[in-house]
Amino acid sequence: MELIKSISGIRGIVNKTLYKSTVNAYTNIFTHLQKKGDILLARDSRPHGEDLYDSIAETLILMGRNVISCGIIPTPTAQFLIKDKNLAGGIVVTASHNPIEWNGLKFLDSDG
Repeated sequence: MELIKSISGIRGIVNKTLYKSTVNAYTNIFTHLQKKGDILLARDSRPHGEDLYDSIAETLILMGRNVISCGIIPTPTAQFLIKDKNLAGGIVVTASHNPIEWNGLKFLDSDG
């Protein structure tokens, strides 16, 4: 199985099709596509999400972005906060309804 790429973001099985290096590469690309400003970072409660979250935060900081670290919050809450606080965008580490061994990234523009 390969990494799943769609309009919803990317998803894969952690350390089989989804790696920190992949997450960091997509974070780098996303950062270059967004307007200047703060980036919200959030995640779901999957145990391995914390490592991905921390890696993304480091990448965003290296790219010169201020990270609004929200920890575990639902995607709709992240979407609301991005729009309400006029942020440049956001990344949510989540695999939604997929099994526990999966994770992924949802990329959110400034309109949430």
